[in-house]
Amino acid sequence: MQSDKCGVARRFCLWFVLYFCSGVAAQQLPPLRLKAGRVPPNLLESVEGKARASLQWRGAWQDRAHWLVQFRAEPDEELIERLGWLDVRVLQYVPDQGLLVSAPAETDWTAAGAAYAGLLTAEEKWSPALPEEGEAAAVVELHLDVSRGDGVLLAEAAGLAMREHPELLPNAMLVRGSVEALRALAGRDEVAYVYPAGQALWNGEPLVACASGLMGPAALMGANLATTFGDGWDGPGLGAASLSVHIGALPAWLDRGAMLAEIRRALQAWASVAQLSFTEADVRRLRRQIEIWAAAGDHGDGFPFDGRGGVLAHTFYPPPNAETIAGDMHLDLDEPWKIGADIDLFSVVLHELGHALGLGHNDDPGSVMYPYYRRLTGLTAADKAEIRKLYAAREEAPPTPPGNPDAPAPPPAPPPAPPSNPTPPSNPTPPPSPTPPPNPPPGDPPSTPDTVAPSLTITFPYSPVHGTSADTITIRGMARDNAAIREITWSAKSGSGAAQGPPDSFSAGPIPLARGFNPITITAVDAAGNVTRRNLSITRW
Repeated sequence: MQSDKCGVARRFCLWFVLYFCSGVAAQQLPPLRLKAGRVPPNLLESVEGKARASLQWRGAWQDRAHWLVQFRAEPDEELIERLGWLDVRVLQYVPDQGLLVSAPAETDWTAAGAAYAGLLTAEEKWSPALPEEGEAAAVVELHLDVSRGDGVLLAEAAGLAMREHPELLPNAMLVRGSVEALRALAGRDEVAYVYPAGQALWNGEPLVACASGLMGPAALMGANLATTFGDGWDGPGLGAASLSVHIGALPAWLDRGAMLAEIRRALQAWASVAQLSFTEADVRRLRRQIEIWAAAGDHGDGFPFDGRGGVLAHTFYPPPNAETIAGDMHLDLDEPWKIGADIDLFSVVLHELGHALGLGHNDDPGSVMYPYYRRLTGLTAADKAEIRKLYAAREEAPPTPPGNPDAPAPPPAPPPAPPSNPTPPSNPTPPPSPTPPPNPPPGDPPSTPDTVAPSLTITFPYSPVHGTSADTITIRGMARDNAAIREITWSAKSGSGAAQGPPDSFSAGPIPLARGFNPITITAVDAAGNVTRRNLSITRW
C-alpha cells in the first residue's frame, strides 16, 4: 500500500510539473503583433474551441482555411518542410514566431508542433483607422494564394464599387461602399486585411506601392497585418539605440553631396522624435549598422530588383533578422531618382528607414509609413506615435549646427577606431561520401537494402518563404547521398523539369512565376529510389 501511495504521489507530482511547465511555456509565447490590438482565441486549448473551428471549416475557401499559427521558436526550414508534408501553404511571417498559412480542414496543429492556432475574424482583419459607420474607400488585401478574380467576385457580390490603380499590388483591390458591406467582406476567409484607401489612391493619383519591409527571419512579413517587427534595436521596452550608418554607391547622375544631405535629413527626422542616434562609418558590414546603397538587378541579397518601375527599394528589418544584413536598405539603381521631384530620394529613404528601425506599415493614408509612397516633407503624428512604441521619445530635437538653423544636423563623427567586421568562418569542406561496399561474392547473403534518403539543401533562396518582383526564379542547392543521386527535379504551377549541374551544386530553372503565390517543390531521388523533398513558398509581387 505504501508503494502505491508513493506511485500516486509521484504521478501527481509529474502531472503538476507538466501542467505548471506547460502553463509557463504558454506564458512565454511572445505577443502576436496585430494592428487590430486583439488576437483570436487559441482554438487548441479546449474541446469547445476545436468544435468552433470545425464549424468555421465548413465554410472554408476551397476546403481550406487561413490560419494564424504560432510556435515556441522562430520557424525554421525543418518546420516549413514538415508543414509542407501536411499540405500547409506558408503565406507570410507574423511577428513574433507566427505564420499565416492556408491548410486543409483536417490539419492537426498539435501534431504540427503549433502552440497556438486561431482563425482570423473580421475584427482582427479590420483596420482601427476605418470608420465605424457610413461609407469608406478601402484597400482590401487578399491572402496570397487567393486569385484577384475570386476577390473581385466577392466585392461585386457585396455591392462594393471598385476602381483600378496601376500601382496596386496583385493581391489588393480598391473598393468603396458601406462600412457594413466592408466588414462583411473582411469576415470572408479569402480576405487578409482591410484598411483605408485615402483620397489620393482612390482618385488615381500617382503613388507607388511599397513591397519592402518583407524580410523576416523565415518568411515574408504580413506587411499590413502586423504593426512592428521585433522589439527594435533597443530590445524590449522603450529605450535608446545608437546605430552606425554606411552610405555606399548612389545614383551617379545626381550630386552626391546633395544626396547625402537628403539621406541625413531623413535620419534626422527619426532621431528628432525618438532616442535614436546615427554615426556615419566608412566601413560596412558592422553589427548594429544600417547600410544604404543603390544597385541594379541581382545585387547579392537574394532579392533582385526588377528594373525601372515596380519595386523602388527594399529594406531588411532589425533583429531578430540576422546581422549584418539587418537594417540594410537597397535602392533600385534603374529608377529615375530625383531630389524634390518623383522619384524623390528623401521620401523613399524616410519611409524605408521606418522599416530599418522596426516599423511595419501604417494605416493612416497621410503617414510616411502608409504602404504607398508619395512625395513627403516629414513625419506625421501617426509616424511619431508608432516609433515611440519601440523607442523612448525624445523631448527635444537634437540641436542644429550654428549659423544655419534650417540646415540638418550632421551625424556625430565616427568613433576613432570602429571594430572591423570579423571574418566569417569559411564553409567547412563536406566529408566525402562513403565508398559503397563491393558486391558480395556469389553464395553470400544479399547486402542490406539502401533505405537512407538523400540530403537536400537549398542554398537559394535563403528562406523557404521568399518574395520577388521578378517573373522567374532559379533555385540553387546541393544534394548528397551515401551511394549516388539519380535525379533532381522541380515542380511548380507553371510545370516541371529537371535540375541542371552536378548534385552538389545544382540549379533548377529559371522557373516561371505567376503573380501572387507560387508553391515550388524540389525533389531529390537516389539510386535506390529513396526520396527527399523541399517545399518553397514563392510570392511574386
